Amino acid sequence: MRAFVWSCGFLFPGLGFASVELPKQALDFFENHCFECHAGDDDFIEGDVNLEMTSVDWSVEGATDFWNQVYEVVHSSEMPPRDAESFPRAQEREDLLDWLGSD
Repeated sequence: MRAFVWSCGFLFPGLGFASVELPKQALDFFENHCFECHAGDDDFIEGDVNLEMTSVDWSVEGATDFWNQVYEVVHSSEMPPRDAESFPRAQEREDLLDWLGSD
């Protein structure tokens, strides 16, 4: 069975392993509240977290762990940090967390 599932993913890469576009609320959240530290030149990206993207490729190793970590730091209000230039409204934070927490 595992071989069949793997071969379906290999033969039909769009089946369950597709790249998905980030929703507008995620793009806006990242641009408005995260790009100050997590976009641009890789030499200046803080914490090796680059959020300057328009889609997520779930087939890439580590993608799920990366987005789980993003969820955790946004949910705990660890990010954006206290010294950030911009802070999300409660509804913006909730919208992003809803998307990150969806299946």
